[in-house]
Amino acid sequence: MKQISLVNLGEIRRASAKNFPRKINPQLYFFNLGEDSICAYTPAGNVTATLTREEYEFVRNNRIVNSNIKGMAALIDSFLYDAQPINLGYHESDVLSFKPTIDATKIKELSLIISTACDLRCRYCFAFGGESIEIEKQKNVSGLKQELDPNTALYAINYFKPARITLFGWGEPTMAFSNIKKIVSGIDTEKTKVEIVTNGVYFSRTEEIVKYLVEHNIKIQISFDGLPKFQDTNRPMSNGIGSSGEVLKTINEIKKYGKLEDLATVRATICSGMEDYILESVDYLHDLGFDIIGIQPVEISGRAINNIKPLNMSLFARNVAKAIAYGKRHGININSRVLPASDNWSMACYGCGFMAGYTLALGPDNNFYSCDDPLPIFKVGTISRHGSDFEVDVNYKKITDFANRRYILNLDNCRECPVKCGGGCAKESFSYYNKIDVGGESEELCNARQEALAEYIKAAVIE
Repeated sequence: MKQISLVNLGEIRRASAKNFPRKINPQLYFFNLGEDSICAYTPAGNVTATLTREEYEFVRNNRIVNSNIKGMAALIDSFLYDAQPINLGYHESDVLSFKPTIDATKIKELSLIISTACDLRCRYCFAFGGESIEIEKQKNVSGLKQELDPNTALYAINYFKPARITLFGWGEPTMAFSNIKKIVSGIDTEKTKVEIVTNGVYFSRTEEIVKYLVEHNIKIQISFDGLPKFQDTNRPMSNGIGSSGEVLKTINEIKKYGKLEDLATVRATICSGMEDYILESVDYLHDLGFDIIGIQPVEISGRAINNIKPLNMSLFARNVAKAIAYGKRHGININSRVLPASDNWSMACYGCGFMAGYTLALGPDNNFYSCDDPLPIFKVGTISRHGSDFEVDVNYKKITDFANRRYILNLDNCRECPVKCGGGCAKESFSYYNKIDVGGESEELCNARQEALAEYIKAAVIE
């Protein structure tokens, strides 16, 4: 970080938490912005504030912090903190003594891989959506069906009793809509959160799907790259025609049932050539009605290996940081894989949950994976059917091992880093380093995260 020097990282303990005596909980960072100007930053909500040195010393030295300190109210709210200055963020003795507590037998989330069929041929699809033969060949998957059997899915749901279910796909899940209805019929969607990740194209042609999803309280996440010129280039339909018009029809259909911000979120993938258009894309998506916008850098795997050039990560980092700061001022919540994840700071995958030991994916090959990507290393179990009976075999020890190995303070590259991103994406770390014990998907992305944090602080400081 060239522009902003790290002063120190506070070890923050919530006073009432009995399980924090030695747990490193880096929720508050202090950065030097000048002779008498300190920036306080927390990844929880991406909140920043400026402090004078006098205020900074007060925050450091007082166990109970007055939330009326100028510029600090939004940051510290009414929490009770015990902030102690630590040179590199943590004591070596704490790092060596602390072990994460993981109970991998309590699976909280299931990602159901509904279908491999797809009406798009995205240039960067990690799973070769719509090309089952390529999935089997490139991912070394066998016994792959085009659709997940709904009875198998329901048995898995009843077996694990997850609090959250994602309807996903190595393709487009709504192309198996009849199976989705069979699965949802066995779920109490008032008690269990259900989300569907979709390209929004297939059900632009039918009102039934939107109506069904809304009526059953299923949150819709649309993969849509924003500006039509990018969407049409990177996410063409299987016939080669651009898909932006179809997605816009779907968005307008969803709006018939209420505010878009209440019913749907959006996620945009940024490819080479889009780096300088991130803020414009955010504006475009916000004008459509989205207030939760995901921004992620393209992953060079799957089809992207032959179709997509690597991003200028430095340029991406600067622009996504400015977009996050801009979004904060305009009521837009921008999720990115660059700044820290507020919901899962300590364990892998920037908050996605898989490597934290509580999320599994069930594929249409009847295998369980500790990642949405069906790489053999992430296979952790199977579910088999014998007549009307099912048998679940899950290697909980392997799941726990993944979670412990991907704990952020056990990862090479992560101990000294001021950006607590959760260690990055495990599958991309594996693709880049051929092992999962190293944090960060690549050196370029790690550097970009540090640059993004510096840029974000400069852009987002509350005057």
